[in-house]
Amino acid sequence: DGVEFVWMAHNNNVNLIYTRVEEESFFLQIKKGENEFVVKVDKHTKPSKIAYLHKALYIFKQYFCEDVISEAFGIKNNALAEKTPLIANDFEEVLERLEGKIYIEIGFGSGRHLLYQAKNNPQILILGIEIYNPAITQVAKL
Repeated sequence: DGVEFVWMAHNNNVNLIYTRVEEESFFLQIKKGENEFVVKVDKHTKPSKIAYLHKALYIFKQYFCEDVISEAFGIKNNALAEKTPLIANDFEEVLERLEGKIYIEIGFGSGRHLLYQAKNNPQILILGIEIYNPAITQVAKL
């Protein structure tokens, strides 16, 4: 299933589970209550691909939870879970190729112009910053 729960750190209130999904790693956080617990991602290590977090939570639920009171996620197979050649997954690799030129587009909309720039200027680091998730998904599909 591609999910690995590697090790766990404990204290009185919270457990952290070091989790690996594909090339990403992050912590799942288990907060204990009186008769229940909450499982969520540690906000400081949140993976860039949210689909990986959803997958890890789903697998955790299958293997370790008998009764679920509520859940706030659903696994969606969308373009954000797939690797695409024009979207960097390894920033260190990108920095090695960088020649000191950076182009930043904030709010890239459909992303067509951003991808056009990336294809025609491989020597420039093209960064697109977008908060609208459907726009990010649309660019990943192009």
